[in-house]
Amino acid sequence: TGIGIFAHKLPAGTRLSVDAKERPLAAVIDELCRAHGGLRAAWSPADVRIEPGPLRNFPPFDNGPFRFIIDRIDLRVMTDRVPVRATAVLRGGVVGPRGILPDGAWIDIEAAEDDKGTDLGKRSGPGMSVFQSNNSMSFPLVPAEDRFFEHLSWHSRPSPDATKLTKVKGAVRMVFNVDFRTQVSLKDPTGTPTTKAKEGVATFEIRSWNRTGADVRFSYLVTQEAPSPSWKTGSLDRPRLIALEDREGRRLMGRCLSEKVMHRSNVETPRWEIDGVSEFSIPDGFDYATLDLLEPAETLELSIPFEFTDVALTR
Repeated sequence: TGIGIFAHKLPAGTRLSVDAKERPLAAVIDELCRAHGGLRAAWSPADVRIEPGPLRNFPPFDNGPFRFIIDRIDLRVMTDRVPVRATAVLRGGVVGPRGILPDGAWIDIEAAEDDKGTDLGKRSGPGMSVFQSNNSMSFPLVPAEDRFFEHLSWHSRPSPDATKLTKVKGAVRMVFNVDFRTQVSLKDPTGTPTTKAKEGVATFEIRSWNRTGADVRFSYLVTQEAPSPSWKTGSLDRPRLIALEDREGRRLMGRCLSEKVMHRSNVETPRWEIDGVSEFSIPDGFDYATLDLLEPAETLELSIPFEFTDVALTR
């Protein structure tokens, strides 16, 4: 599969074996841990570690090749507040085939309740993330072709005296981009050292470029007007979609090497600034005409329904 599976802090001489032929990775890893006993999997976007630990108390939830894994539900009680408050966080994620994870994913909650009778309410739609204006954030980018796990979480406010969640019912919503349209286009991107264009509230700028052999690398800046430093899941926590198009209409997608995001409020028009680097491997005969900033034009949605009962909260 090309996926890194690592043993972490296992006793010397530990041997693990399981039939993995033509089976989803998550099912294989789960069976391996259960067969051996005393092992658990720690998932990250591009690899998985097998390490000592208790098995998860949650069943797996599947839709085709995608599996929703719940790791744990943490409870934090804030005794310094009046009245005392508590926050519970469900931590988990979606495992899928390498390179075809959703472009956006979130948890919708239909019904949830703790053992003190607290109704934890409903949740629908991609969540919002916020960070302080005029501070930058560099995302640890993993190339789309290498990703097979997406972290997900759900926050709720149970009773401070709760010891478990008696019922949680919902679904993981996944959105896949299947087609794109040009948001801003830069003509003759290597004709000058820098170039810039604006469409609507978005500006796309080449700050510098260089070519080494068949590889062309562009340093770019994308700005988007926005009054506040918040975004919906799957919008700014993914690299920009940058493409080169040649004079015959063929398109090459760029490989994002780095991206830094900042929300600026100390300017006349508050905006997002996305400063990144994208690289292209140019095939013979590809005479590029434009460098395009893309946005989704068509999406596909899939869901993974889930329901569980009587799960202890981890303090």
